Amino acid sequence: AVYESILDWDTFAVRVSEKQLEHLPEVLLAYTDDQVARMQRRLAQVWHRFAFMRGRMVYEQALEVMQSNLANNPPERSQLPPWHPQQRATS
Repeated sequence: AVYESILDWDTFAVRVSEKQLEHLPEVLLAYTDDQVARMQRRLAQVWHRFAFMRGRMVYEQALEVMQSNLANNPPERSQLPPWHPQQRATS
């Protein structure tokens, strides 16, 4: 993640793996109101680190990360959902 060496993401963000996405509601509901309030206070302290990232800069950074991820660990087509752009059309 961006700023991984500078920011303790777990103090203000909920991170889930792709496999956990189907259980996202349960993951989020597991946080107490106090935990959410604490995370929101921490986010208020660090949001400015992301404020400059908009427009073309965000696009270029996201593209660089995606290309790096694909180059280092290309997914098998069988692992991709049917709607994924890299999945072959079957019609």
